[in-house]
Amino acid sequence: MVSEKELKAVDSEEQSEMATLLVVDDSKLIRKSAHKMLGKQFEVLVAENGEMAWDMIQKNDQIKVIFSDLDMPQMDGYKLLELIRTHEDEGIRNLPMIIVTGAENDEVAKEKAFALGATDFITKPFNSTDIKARAVAHASYQRRAAALKKCSNLDESTGLVNRQGYIAQIEKDWAFVLRHEETLALMLLELDDFKTLFLKIGRRGMDAILNQLSSILQNAIRKEDTLARIGVAQFALSLPTAKHEAVKELAQRVCDSAANFKVRVKGELIPIAIRAAVYVPGRKISVTAEELLTTLCDIQKLSSHTDSQSIILKIEEDDRRSNISALQEKFEQLVGLLEGEKSAQGTAQILTMLPLFNRVIKVLDKDQRQQLFDQLVD
Repeated sequence: MVSEKELKAVDSEEQSEMATLLVVDDSKLIRKSAHKMLGKQFEVLVAENGEMAWDMIQKNDQIKVIFSDLDMPQMDGYKLLELIRTHEDEGIRNLPMIIVTGAENDEVAKEKAFALGATDFITKPFNSTDIKARAVAHASYQRRAAALKKCSNLDESTGLVNRQGYIAQIEKDWAFVLRHEETLALMLLELDDFKTLFLKIGRRGMDAILNQLSSILQNAIRKEDTLARIGVAQFALSLPTAKHEAVKELAQRVCDSAANFKVRVKGELIPIAIRAAVYVPGRKISVTAEELLTTLCDIQKLSSHTDSQSIILKIEEDDRRSNISALQEKFEQLVGLLEGEKSAQGTAQILTMLPLFNRVIKVLDKDQRQQLFDQLVD
């Protein structure tokens, strides 16, 4: 939960600087007019086309609002909007983009831009009141959203845990399974060919599919499991104590359910496919949650070379299994030292080690304990 104090602190820091706006238009007159109208209240950047604007957006994370024309050389406003709305970075993906329309832009053009995720529209020739009102409203919202994002582990669109929150949860789950000698399974699910699908069904259709997939996953997992949205079309799960066979079955059920989605656009049925990766790491005390997620993502990338609806499964052996011989040797050395200690001091040292032996006994199953007791009796 984000406290009001935390939110105000971040908000205050954001407001201490002028918000940065980006105006994208191939008309030099429009760029100059926008700069003149907004320059006293905002830091105004300008770009002559979508290609130049896209480069600036990726390099400058201070941009809060974009005003863009549709018809431009090299890269038009539609393509720029598509790149923004399908980007992996949540900050870029949610940037407000206000389309500046002219007489040449009919209702069909506006509908297409809206389907791709345009935030608002403003008509040429615009006046200072119109453009300032849009800039102030969307910049203020973006600042508030940025403040919330810094303080929150939740994805803004779905309400699920975001990438940052997922890493924090993996850290907790990893510590738990190491402490209890259990296994941790991580799963990554990604919609196949997301960008092509996005262009066909638009942002609203895409959001509907992602929300439907989110519901399927939430209904399929246990209370102790964590579901997160870590990318534009990526869901990830952390499944402590889950067995890899059950996790693979879960992944298969989700893939099958997605294949049953029926998306119809202009009479055309569009198939939905999901690629899944399951990673069961060997218990390695030195590995970090970030490294575990990186490995999971690397495994998922391998699925791009396989058929759709594929599931890639990687199970690692515990590091300690490869060290059984060394551990046995050390244990024998310890027993030898204890056998040589016949004094009262030696006996006292042995008694201090009884809790350790008790922990060893607890991790044995029923048959193993019986074998141990039988040997002790002999």
